Amino acid sequence: MNTTQRWGKIPPSETTDSKTSSKIDDTTIEEGFTKQGEIDNQKSENQLFFLKWVRWTMPVLFVFLIGIFCISLLIWATHYLTPWCWLDTKQLDKIESVIFSGSIGVVVGTSFRNYLEK
Repeated sequence: MNTTQRWGKIPPSETTDSKTSSKIDDTTIEEGFTKQGEIDNQKSENQLFFLKWVRWTMPVLFVFLIGIFCISLLIWATHYLTPWCWLDTKQLDKIESVIFSGSIGVVVGTSFRNYLEK
């Protein structure tokens, strides 16, 4: 049983000019290219903003972490080299963990290497 017998006559499909359909297709394609161009522009603007942001924040972060390390080393050396000895054992353990654990060195070294590669 075909569809004509079961449902009656099938209505004719809407006919369109080939010129009209090609204009619609061309317009759709042009809109797609325009939207893709806008997306590419936005993407490049975002990358530029990120690079500008990284350009000043990463050096500030490096200086901050190196400053923490140097101040901790200075306080630790001053505690042992002067007669004042004002730090208790818990405070000394915390400072020694910052100085001798190497975590700040690893973070700064890895971040600085990645920063220079970009």
